[in-house]
Amino acid sequence: MKHLPQRQQQILEHLLEKPEGVTSDALCVVCDVTKTAIKEHLAQLEHLGYVAFRDQKGGVGRPRRFYFLSNQGSEAFPRQYSWLSTALLEEISSNFSASQLTKLLEGLAETTVRPLRAQLESLPRKQRLELIVKVMNDLGYRARLKEVSAKNAVIEASNCVYHAAAQKHPQLCQFDIGFLKRTSALDVNLECCIARGASSCRFSLR
Repeated sequence: MKHLPQRQQQILEHLLEKPEGVTSDALCVVCDVTKTAIKEHLAQLEHLGYVAFRDQKGGVGRPRRFYFLSNQGSEAFPRQYSWLSTALLEEISSNFSASQLTKLLEGLAETTVRPLRAQLESLPRKQRLELIVKVMNDLGYRARLKEVSAKNAVIEASNCVYHAAAQKHPQLCQFDIGFLKRTSALDVNLECCIARGASSCRFSLR
């Protein structure tokens, strides 16, 4: 959300507190700007998918238009999940052995891959790897396909999506390995890992 102009951030922040919706006239008062300026800001936010509206009929006259955050607008606000991941892993690890935790994470990887399997199986090898990298980036890994040869491929990720949790629970990396094994149908070796002090996570696929 930081890439937005300050006034548009202010509009989104106000809409976050008003899930029932707000009129443009009310936003003019909150932001201390003209109706024309508010309409321009709202039009840009609608174009980005951050704001939606509904018209509500009242008495005589035109319906009143109420603006509210879309799902995409709600997701634009920063969220921190690492504390929750760590808390969940702490609870799980107190009741599961390392091998049981690994098995649980591999099962989670299988669940994640299942909707993608038919699409992946229909693709040539390189296109499959490119799609895998795209999915990883959608999940926040900042991954890139570094090498592709007849027998080998390398994927590097510069962001560990559960860094704090993985430092305490290295088994969490089994999710990444399991995900890559199931999507690529290749053997996967984690050569280096951000959670263990490396500058990136490097996965070798053979």
